[in-house]
Order: sequence, then C-alpha cells, then structure tokens
Amino acid sequence: IIGYPFAYFLASPRRPLHFKTLLTLLCLFPYLTGYIIRIYAWRVILGTEGVTNKVLQFIGLTKEPLPALIYGPFSVFIALVYLYLPLVAFPIYVSLEKLDVNCLEAAEDLGANSIRTFLRVTLPLTSPGILVGFLLAFPIITASYLEAVVLGGGSLRLMFGNVIRDLFFVNNDYPMGSATSTILLVIVITACISLVRSVR
Repeated sequence: IIGYPFAYFLASPRRPLHFKTLLTLLCLFPYLTGYIIRIYAWRVILGTEGVTNKVLQFIGLTKEPLPALIYGPFSVFIALVYLYLPLVAFPIYVSLEKLDVNCLEAAEDLGANSIRTFLRVTLPLTSPGILVGFLLAFPIITASYLEAVVLGGGSLRLMFGNVIRDLFFVNNDYPMGSATSTILLVIVITACISLVRSVR
C-alpha cells in the first residue's frame, strides 16, 4: 500500500532524472549500515528523549515527551516500513518504468478517465512488479521478530516470529514451536502460490 504510491511518484515522467537518482540514493543509503543498527536507530529517533520528541517540544506541539511513539505497535510498524519499503517499491518502479505509454494514451483516447486507466491498464501491467515485491518482503516480515523485541518493548507479541521464539526459548515448548513454525511456513507458501496464480 505504501510501496506502490512511492514507486508511482518516483516513476512519474514529470520528475527530473537527478531527482529520481537522489531519492533512490536516499532510500538505499541506510542499507550501508547493519540491520541491527538500523533498528536501534529508531529507538534514538522515537524514544522519549529522542529526536522526534525533541523537535515536537521545540516547535511547541507538545510540552512533554510522547511515550506512545516508542514501545508499541506504531514504532514497530514504522520500522518495518522503513526496513522493507525498498524491497517492495523498486520492483514496482522497474515495472512502471517499462510500462508502454502508448497503452495509457490508447485508454485515454477510448474515453477512460485517469482512475479507470490506472485500475484497468497501469495496475494489471505492473502486477509482476507487485508480485516480486511481495515475494521479497512478505516471507521476511512474517518471520521477523527483532523489530518487536527492540521497539515493541520486549513483551509486545506482534509478530509470528515473536510467538515462535517465545515457544522455543521461553516456554521450552518445542512441539508447539515446531507446529507454529510449520503453520507459518504453510501460510507463506500458500500466499505466495496464490499471488503467483492470480498474477498469471
């Protein structure tokens, strides 16, 4: 949902090439650092004494630090979007760049408005990019747990990975942990196969 508008904005022919290059580099720049460092950086940004709270207090929007920014679903969601947005957005961007402009012009000539053109022409023709982005990001996100541990406060069990980790290493319930891991594997495989078939 977030990756497609970002890719669409980036692929717009109205954007100059240097702007696209700069935005792409800004998106990929954090990947020059380690995975754990990128997660812990969000504690500095969203923490009670973090950059975001300091800015909000400086401009006068809040008098006290907002505790809701960290150790909750919001911070985990922000981190997941930040970490995996390029994996989703860039395959879609490639599909949009390869899109034949003549198809869009033909749709307009036949009386389709911009919304109908997007839904009936642009979206179906860029579905391979959506598929690749989904196949890259979905399996990783479903098994991830470190984001919820670091930014969710440790006790926040938001992710499938956190449940599996607790079953193995906290409860020492290896049969249930194995069963839950198998269920997760089946969900991921089923979702991937279903999406591939729908795109075909």
